Amino acid sequence: MICNIDKENIFSTFNVDSFSNLESTMELMAPSLLEYYLDTLLSVYGDNSILLNRSNIEHSINTDKYSIYHDYEDKYFFEKLESYDELMSESFF
Repeated sequence: MICNIDKENIFSTFNVDSFSNLESTMELMAPSLLEYYLDTLLSVYGDNSILLNRSNIEHSINTDKYSIYHDYEDKYFFEKLESYDELMSESFF
């Protein structure tokens, strides 16, 4: 799922003022705290699912479960990545 997120909201969530500072801050955070913040963003913007033209992506930040994209038009996008375990269905045997 990919959704469009407000630049000011994500910057204020992580208390940064640029994409490069956002990346640095996310790298220094404890994984559980980072996941908490990203889950919170997903709960706010999760209903806003869109299609993303990946050729317009200028920068991206990737974690185990999430990706944040910044495009050439200064828009920000948030994607929750599905893990292999989430895609597998239960077996009847």
